[in-house]
Amino acid sequence: MSSDLSIEKRFENGNAYMIAGTQIAAGIPPADGQYLVYNVNTNQWEYSVLKIAGIPVQTGTPTDGQQLQYSLVNNQWEFVT
Repeated sequence: MSSDLSIEKRFENGNAYMIAGTQIAAGIPPADGQYLVYNVNTNQWEYSVLKIAGIPVQTGTPTDGQQLQYSLVNNQWEFVT
């Protein structure tokens, strides 16, 4: 067992600090619709939004038959019928 407490600290007070031994980014809590993405440059898990080609996707749930279409006005992929 390592004596480095930062490595051993994985869960405390209802908060996870590591996943599979890899640090989770500290700071601002996640917003609705975000998920964790591994960043090889910082060697940690970070909060992110879904993106396609670097462009965010509209939050929410599409309905049956909708497709994604890029909106230049909103600079995001949006659900359209």
